[in-house]
Amino acid sequence: MCKREDAIKEFEHWKVLENLFPYDKIAKMNHLLVTKKHLTEIEVPPEAWEEFRETKKNFIAENYDCILENMPKAMTIPAHFHIHLIVFKD
Repeated sequence: MCKREDAIKEFEHWKVLENLFPYDKIAKMNHLLVTKKHLTEIEVPPEAWEEFRETKKNFIAENYDCILENMPKAMTIPAHFHIHLIVFKD
């Protein structure tokens, strides 16, 4: 994921990607927020978390209905932390 170059939006530490396996049954739009470096959740540095909080207040809140974070045991890509950004179907 971190090597994909088809970002919808980029920030200093994060980028937004189209989910290649979208949640079609519930989502009209399903993007992924991923770290630019290949990191697990515990490896994400404090400055990246600060940027995430700012991004959440602005970009994410303005463009998505919900963020969805998988629990580690259920995460489809456990070695690369990611968050789903969802716009629900009507």
